[in-house]
Amino acid sequence: MNKWFEFYRYRIENLSYEEYFNRKYAIFLGYLIQNIKEGYKVLEVGCGTSLVTKSLYRNNIHFKVTDNNKKMLELSEINLKGTTIKPELWDIRKPLKEKFDVIYSHGVLEHFNLNEIKQIIRRQLMQSKLLVHYVPSAKYKHPSFGDELLMSKYEWEYELQPSEIIEFNKGYDLILIWDRRIKGE
Repeated sequence: MNKWFEFYRYRIENLSYEEYFNRKYAIFLGYLIQNIKEGYKVLEVGCGTSLVTKSLYRNNIHFKVTDNNKKMLELSEINLKGTTIKPELWDIRKPLKEKFDVIYSHGVLEHFNLNEIKQIIRRQLMQSKLLVHYVPSAKYKHPSFGDELLMSKYEWEYELQPSEIIEFNKGYDLILIWDRRIKGE
């Protein structure tokens, strides 16, 4: 768990890293911006530094951010300074106690085995009509932390059956989307 903290602690409050992140993941962030409406209740799971939520933050949206690593929550608090969001300790594998309009994560699912991922998605679909999860694809030849499950777009599609998968950054990055909203809602 400390390897996460060590990796990210120097990136907090680093504007050049934040600008890089916003550019690299612009398609992921843009999809979320388009699908998070005023008054929505939104959950980021495995928030890490909460850089995604920091990029999306608006006062008229009810954000909740969670992670199961206390040290990462300290970094999250620094990034969310000046907002109304208080990061919470919670494990993505545990059942949710409330419903959300949107649940999202960035670089989280791939750190679990396939059975755990299926269970996580099943539980989240009971608590939200829109799930948006970023994962790296198998085009990355080497895992960043050594435990990532790197699969192709087609493997993610076959195993998890999302409504849609968006490839970006030349197919290196994927957005897995489960959308159960009624069209026109």
